[in-house]
Amino acid sequence: MIGSEFNIVQSKQYCFKIKWIQKVKVYKTHSNYYVIGSNNSETKFRILKIDRTEPLQLNITDDRVDYTASEISDILSRLQMGNNSTLMNKSQKRELPESYKGFGIVGFIRFMEGYYLILITKRSKVAEIGGHSIYKIEDTTMINIPNSSVKINHDEWRYLRSFQTVDLSSNFYFSYSYDLSNNLQHNFMLLHHSRDCCYNEFWYEQLLKVGPFLAFMEPCKRFIWNNYLLEGLQTADISDLWLLYVIHGHIDQN
Repeated sequence: MIGSEFNIVQSKQYCFKIKWIQKVKVYKTHSNYYVIGSNNSETKFRILKIDRTEPLQLNITDDRVDYTASEISDILSRLQMGNNSTLMNKSQKRELPESYKGFGIVGFIRFMEGYYLILITKRSKVAEIGGHSIYKIEDTTMINIPNSSVKINHDEWRYLRSFQTVDLSSNFYFSYSYDLSNNLQHNFMLLHHSRDCCYNEFWYEQLLKVGPFLAFMEPCKRFIWNNYLLEGLQTADISDLWLLYVIHGHIDQN
């Protein structure tokens, strides 16, 4: 029995929420963006579908299904066939393009026209706390979601340039497995009696079976820089595997 294996008594076992989606690829069709998230070894996958036909609405679908590499390959093949069937010019028919690669979603933002997806495209490991890797954002890109039928006006460009003055490569940090929004004392006081706290994907999946005895540690949202940018994912009932909490500050470790 899983409870006896982890020596769990009538007290909560606290655990960080492991975000195993640590690699992201974005594919584009005329009607949708498909965001393929995977673990580091690219053996397990999830899919987000983002509608491109309604510029003033952010329509995201998460089927919450874990896929294998072969299943993802089959899905991309079917998407390619469907996308090619909508193209009138045969010279445009080709393999479904992989538009972007990255390491996580910062969030979504809208100015005057349609939404933009902010994607982390470069990261660097800068520290480790109790076996948890801490990363610094080195580069990002903004993906304009609406299709080419939406025209971008002058005011849109002005707001976009203003937002891009925020240098996300300067002192912005995140972790897939450690809560940076709470201080070290808070985190480890809660974990003190949770000796089997999950530190990797395997333990995380085993602890999920504990059910009512498991309590996830909640982030302190007032210190999450991208909390507003994540609202589009949170209100759309998207799995929190996609939610990366970014903090602004300074982290250094010798």
